[in-house]
Amino acid sequence: MNIIDRYNVWDNKLQREYKCLWPNMKCFNWDGVISPEDYYKANVKVMFLNREAYGDDYNINEVLKEQIDNNLVVFQNKPIKNKLKNRLKTLSLLEKKVLSITDEDFEQCLDLYSEEDFRKDLLKVAYCNIKKSDGEPKSRIKNLRECLIINKDIIEKQILFFNPSVIVGGNVFDGIIERVMDDFGMDLYNKPGTINVYTLKIHEKEFPFIDMSHPSSLKNVLIDALELFTAIKEVETSNPGYWRSRCGLSCFE
Repeated sequence: MNIIDRYNVWDNKLQREYKCLWPNMKCFNWDGVISPEDYYKANVKVMFLNREAYGDDYNINEVLKEQIDNNLVVFQNKPIKNKLKNRLKTLSLLEKKVLSITDEDFEQCLDLYSEEDFRKDLLKVAYCNIKKSDGEPKSRIKNLRECLIINKDIIEKQILFFNPSVIVGGNVFDGIIERVMDDFGMDLYNKPGTINVYTLKIHEKEFPFIDMSHPSSLKNVLIDALELFTAIKEVETSNPGYWRSRCGLSCFE
């Protein structure tokens, strides 16, 4: 069975499991890996974990894949946020010697990051939500936490199957994911007022989890990227070779 078929068989089974959990849902907004083949080959596998999607039935990743195939990146009739683009470029540096990159070099990397480069990198992403049905334009923490309690097994299965190099949470930590998931381990990086990096353990496997604001937040785009870059460097300083150990992971097993 090839990579795409293997992914689709697993993904269809998980969708059925989800529908059994929510038999009365009105809108189904499924997610997962944008391009299984590109994700499988990626040296740095990124999983974005956000709050919820809303609107009529659609598969988020099929929509994004179609946009990329048409040389566009528009979602729900709006251009993808620049924060997401810069975060993805920043995370692509995990396979580099990040300690040797200065802030000035980093800003130049962002400036040279083309739309074509972004589309190629976005194909390698797992883009998921805590809540995958009946979403609302304004997320409510209590509701999302209640949904995650029900969806916990689904999210854990996605994380284990995707086996990401890094998980980036879009405003899902404070009051939501850490209240439901069983095991957040050591703080890899903790600086009040910016972002934090934790280890999330699922069935004895550990994943770095970066707690960030949602990409639609009002924070300055460059500051957002610089904070992420600083966190990555600090983790590497405290744990030499850590990010290299997160590269080249197998997935879909």
